[in-house]
Order: sequence, then C-alpha cells, then structure tokens
Amino acid sequence: MAPTLTMDCWVVKLGADTILSVKENLTTACDITLYPNPSHNYVVIKLSSGISEGELRITDLMGKQLYYEQFTDKKEWVIYPQLSRGMYLVELDGTDTRITRKLMVQ
Repeated sequence: MAPTLTMDCWVVKLGADTILSVKENLTTACDITLYPNPSHNYVVIKLSSGISEGELRITDLMGKQLYYEQFTDKKEWVIYPQLSRGMYLVELDGTDTRITRKLMVQ
C-alpha cells in the first residue's frame, strides 16, 4: 500500500492594525516623523523623546537591509539613501520599543 500524503493549509488575513511581533510597543511616548514622504532624493527622520539609544534601519519590503545605524542621544537624521522607486520600512529599535513607519520613494 502506498503512503498517503496529507497537507495542511492555512489562510491568514492581516489588517493594517495587525501586530506581527510581540516586541512591538504601541505606546505613543515615542514617535518618529518622516518627511518628505513620499521622498525623492533624501529623507529627514525626527525622533521625539523616549528612546536615548538604539538602532535605525531602512529595509525594503522583502526585509533586505539598505541602511543601518546604531545611535546614542541622536534625535534627527538626514539620509540620502539612493533608493529606487517603491515602498520601504523605516524601523527604529530601542531597548523596549520598536517603531516602524512606511516610506514611499518616487
């Protein structure tokens, strides 16, 4: 008798407010501002109070890291990332906070 092959399949629908990580902290004590967004040649990233040290990264939607910087007591960046047109994620990762914002490049 030939063995039978069974496969499980799941469909998961994610909404805009779906949390994909348990590390995400949804408090508004710290926030970042991106401008201009959509961007062309550069992006300004401003950090409100709340994170004194951490990591800033820009990734594409596939997760490829395109920019990375560790920081201590830094509140503003002007970055010229030379990105192709498309959507990117700007992630700010502190000790107990992770903030992710979408960045559109035209």
